[in-house]
Amino acid sequence: MEKKTLYIGKVDSTGTHRGVISKVIQAYVKSETPCRVHVFARSQPQYLFHRSAMNKDKPVLSDRDLIRWWYKVLSFGQGWWSIPGIDDEASARHELGRPKQGGWKYGYPYDPDARAAQVVPRFNDDAKSRLLNKGEDMSVKDFWTMLGITEECGHHLTGFFVADVDGPSGGPREKRGIDGEEYTLFWNYFMDLSFEDSDSVTESTWKLVSKWTQLGFGDPARFVTRGPAYSPTAQPPNRVNVLSTAKRKPEVNTLSASAIRRRPESVNTLLARPKRPRTDD
Repeated sequence: MEKKTLYIGKVDSTGTHRGVISKVIQAYVKSETPCRVHVFARSQPQYLFHRSAMNKDKPVLSDRDLIRWWYKVLSFGQGWWSIPGIDDEASARHELGRPKQGGWKYGYPYDPDARAAQVVPRFNDDAKSRLLNKGEDMSVKDFWTMLGITEECGHHLTGFFVADVDGPSGGPREKRGIDGEEYTLFWNYFMDLSFEDSDSVTESTWKLVSKWTQLGFGDPARFVTRGPAYSPTAQPPNRVNVLSTAKRKPEVNTLSASAIRRRPESVNTLLARPKRPRTDD
């Protein structure tokens, strides 16, 4: 059976319900097996939630911490990881302070002597694609060396992950498509919301779920979280995660913590609807 290709483009949080994102990613990846997962790990204060960088309660991972996080999240697979500008695994582990875990190999799954443009896949908002698009004809080995001195990878620690995850196929599933106009309406509405503090996070989440329902995208799935409530009378805090599947040639699924377009046809969407917080006795 041919493996699907998953590209995890952007992952972000509002700063509430920590630890949920990693579980959502792992569950989604396992639901799409067998697959090959690609990640470009680059730390930023915010990716998707507008003004969330101003939220003092939002934890923003450093370059090293983000690479460590992805290394751990995808460790249930077998794959390759690398930090541009660092050639050997011992130096990379020393830089991160992380012991070996899972089935990781340091490097990349491509023939070093092959032409990079022929074997390295291209994805949106990915440093590899931007370098490939410059049209330079180089080997994979030279290409990886060049990555280490690009503006994106040469001034900060960044990480590339390619993980193979095997498992039984989930079989065909009914898919609800989102056309371009619907996507644009939802995305523009989402980008106008604010997530700068706990109150705006709660308010914007309910607005986002209402818009989701209004556009007829289907019933959101629910994730039950456990932990102390913010207030017995307050509206529940939230996290919104939307996963989508985008077909390309070869088939490529795009996963992010927000609504991502299907190219060229449709999007499968999973939305975490906020629930009233629960407290453990």
